[in-house]
Amino acid sequence: GRVLVTAKNAPKYLNTRDTAVFNKGKHLFAYDRAKETMAATGTAIVCEGYTDVIAMHEAGFTNAVAALGTAFRLDHVKLLERQRVKKIICMFDGDSAGQRAASRSVQFIDKTSFLCVVLPDNQDPMEFLAAHGAEALQAHLDQARPLMDFVFESKLGEFDLSTPGSRVAALHAMAEILAPLKKSVLLDEYALRLAD
Repeated sequence: GRVLVTAKNAPKYLNTRDTAVFNKGKHLFAYDRAKETMAATGTAIVCEGYTDVIAMHEAGFTNAVAALGTAFRLDHVKLLERQRVKKIICMFDGDSAGQRAASRSVQFIDKTSFLCVVLPDNQDPMEFLAAHGAEALQAHLDQARPLMDFVFESKLGEFDLSTPGSRVAALHAMAEILAPLKKSVLLDEYALRLAD
């Protein structure tokens, strides 16, 4: 379910638990409807919520899917790879939950090209489409940034880098995000960037 009026610290979406019959972490909402467009374009748009995906499809973005109330996982990446997806654009909400989702997705960054779009004013895709329309959303998709650029900017923005203690705290916070990449050839590049 999706709450209509967001209470303080309440989740926007309420989901059932995994069961022996159905494991949410292995499926993507609207995958059955999006797979042809994903295969044709080589691009998947991953949203956070079901209503976002419905609004995206209604607006003509038929390569949009969403994780079923779970974090984006390697099983989801593998599912998208079946459709020869070369580029994944993550449409995260601009709130703190969206920033956490972006940070968690970093662990898959060496599997495919991960880009990121964060809509203005903490709007989700459904809200943005209702207010601005498909053409405005396409403009944001065309300017999608590499996921790691967004993660660096949002995480380091939480710290005052002018003081030594805060720089150390920022280093530790980013090290936790980069830790899952310890076997990736990309780690050295990101470690040098973080050191700078």
